Amino acid sequence: MDTYYSEQSKVTSADLLWKGAVIGCLIIKPFMFYGLMDIRINLLFLWASTALILVLLFGCFKNAWIPYVLYGVLSLLMFLDVTFNAYFNSYLSINDAGSIRFLPEVLDMVSEVIRPEFWLLFIDLPLIAFVLAKTGFNWNRRKWPQAVLLTWVISFLLLGSVSLSSSLRSAGNLEFFSAHIKDMLQSTTGFGKQDIELLGTFHYSIDKGRQDELFGIAKGRDLIVIQVESLQDFVIDREYEAHTLF
Repeated sequence: MDTYYSEQSKVTSADLLWKGAVIGCLIIKPFMFYGLMDIRINLLFLWASTALILVLLFGCFKNAWIPYVLYGVLSLLMFLDVTFNAYFNSYLSINDAGSIRFLPEVLDMVSEVIRPEFWLLFIDLPLIAFVLAKTGFNWNRRKWPQAVLLTWVISFLLLGSVSLSSSLRSAGNLEFFSAHIKDMLQSTTGFGKQDIELLGTFHYSIDKGRQDELFGIAKGRDLIVIQVESLQDFVIDREYEAHTLF
């Protein structure tokens, strides 16, 4: 009888050790992600929020392989985010999905943008799969408290992204889950969008005292203004109908 309890204790300790390793992966992944995204604002809050959501996600299902599959999809989304951010300095948006058809034309550029450290976002997947196969990772039979807390955390971040508080708004727009959920809601509903009617009431005007002889010189003409961040050399000093373009 003593031997039985001793062996049972060893198994339980080993299971807890493996589960601790999985939780460690879930905590480290967000910190790695925000580092690759080069996000420094509210870093500790963002890290803690995303890590808590990931841990709660694994605690919401009786079948631990369901959150594992979701975690794999989230890891892929993180990889796409850091790759997109390396060039465009923002999260990948649903509105950018239409540009996928141009991907074959820019594969060379994409391959240059992807850095070796981006692949570290997938390094924990084999370990977690091994632990699930070995232990099942079922630490709590009562799942609804985790589900309620998970919903509350995401709702808090999501509502914070459209709140009057600049700190909550910043955190909600930068946090991984709330940023993508808000993006989906904005693409399908009016959530978080500014009131178009208010924008339509704005009229641009210039004080008459600041008007000079050049004011209104383009009135009645077709004027095209092009603002660019950078140009290649062959565009500089090009002329069209004896006029220098740039």
